[in-house]
Amino acid sequence: MTAAVALAIAGTAGPWVWDKINVALSPQPGVMPSGVPVGQVGSLRTNLTGHEIAAAWSPLSYNTCNGKGTITSSDGQLHLSTDGTANDGAAVISPRTYTHGIFEAKINFASAADAKIADWPAFWLTSARSGSLAWPYGGELDAAEGLGGNLSVTYHYNANGPDPSSARVPTNTATYHVTATPGWHVVGVVWAAHRFDVYYQGKLVKTISGSFVQNSPMNVIFDMTSGQPGHQPGRPASMDVAYIRIWAVK
Repeated sequence: MTAAVALAIAGTAGPWVWDKINVALSPQPGVMPSGVPVGQVGSLRTNLTGHEIAAAWSPLSYNTCNGKGTITSSDGQLHLSTDGTANDGAAVISPRTYTHGIFEAKINFASAADAKIADWPAFWLTSARSGSLAWPYGGELDAAEGLGGNLSVTYHYNANGPDPSSARVPTNTATYHVTATPGWHVVGVVWAAHRFDVYYQGKLVKTISGSFVQNSPMNVIFDMTSGQPGHQPGRPASMDVAYIRIWAVK
C-alpha cells in the first residue's frame, strides 16, 4: 500500500507448510504466465491455490490495516474481507522474499455501488518486512491497488537512493490507472534487473525501469482494507485470490 509503515505480522505459518506444498509440486512446463515472452520465463517455483495461500502465508497488520478483517478459504480460493470500518482489513504475506522473478495472480476485485473497484484492495511487493532494506529504501511495487475506483500501478522508492544512511525522502512514480472494471483479473509482474513489467489479462500495461528500481528482497502481499484512498469505503467488501504462481526470470 502507499505509506511508510512499520509492519507487524500477527501469527506465523510454520515453514514446513510452505515446504510441504512446494515439494508436492511436480514439474509443470505447460503452466506459463499470461502474455510474458517465452524467452523470459524460467522454471516454475511456486504454484499455490488460494486455499494453499491461506494455509502457508501469514496474516499481516500495519498502521492502515488493523488485521481484524476476515481471512477464509473455500472452493480453492483465498477470501479477504473487511466490514467497512475505517482501517479494518485482512492481509497475508509470503513467507519468503524475492529479488526478481515472475509473479502472476488471479484475483477477483469486488464491485462498488457504481460498478467501479470497491474500497482499497491490493496485490503488492514490498521491502518493508524483508529484514534487509527498510521502506522506502528497498522499494515497493503496487501491481494492482484500488485507488479511487481504479486498479492502479505505482512504484515507491527513496528519492536519495537505496543507501539507508542517506536522507529518507519517500517518492513514487506517477500512478498509472489500468482499469475500473471489477471482477476477475489476471495480474502479472515480471521483475528483472532494475525493471518491472506489469501485465493485466496477458497484456503489458506498464513498464517501470531505471536505476531507482531496486532488486532488494521483497515479500508478496494480498490485502483488502477499508479506507482512503479507496473507493466508497465504509461498506463491506472482499477480495478473492484463485492462485499465485512464481517463476524464475531469465
